[in-house]
Amino acid sequence: MKFFKLLFCAMKILFLRLSVIITVVMVSHTGFSQSASHEQLKKLHYLTGVWKGQGWTLINGVKQFFVETETASIRLDGAAFEIQASGVSSVDRSKKIVNAVALISYDESNSKYLMRLVDGDGSSLDAYLLFSDNHTLEWGLKDAIRFTIEVNGNTWKETGYKNNSGTWAKTFEMVLTKQ
Repeated sequence: MKFFKLLFCAMKILFLRLSVIITVVMVSHTGFSQSASHEQLKKLHYLTGVWKGQGWTLINGVKQFFVETETASIRLDGAAFEIQASGVSSVDRSKKIVNAVALISYDESNSKYLMRLVDGDGSSLDAYLLFSDNHTLEWGLKDAIRFTIEVNGNTWKETGYKNNSGTWAKTFEMVLTKQ
């Protein structure tokens, strides 16, 4: 009987050691993968914070002026980046012009950024995100719309364009200041 107790204890110790080894291998592999994605998302960290300002957009061909607040934050310990946008009419503050959230992550296997946009009405779409340099990026829907964000110090300038049969027409402009 004593032999079986010793054998059971030895097997338990062996199982625990194997569990620790397997856990260390899995965590180190996962950590490497997360690290590369986290590094890519660090390119957005300069946007972190609250930004306020004003702008205009074309809605049904009519220029609508708005005041805007954008809140950019790091999420999921650096695995995602979120930008929440809220804009109301400059004329009627009860009228929402912009009400959306963008969730950005990095797809390491395809070496590209993923950007999911969710509007206040519940609709969503996936957009592309490209970096031109350290503080300029472009996002949009291929061959349909594109937006350029340029950050210079505490100023965020965003310009939007719509493709009208091969001609890009300006449909959006906004200037924000970091608070």
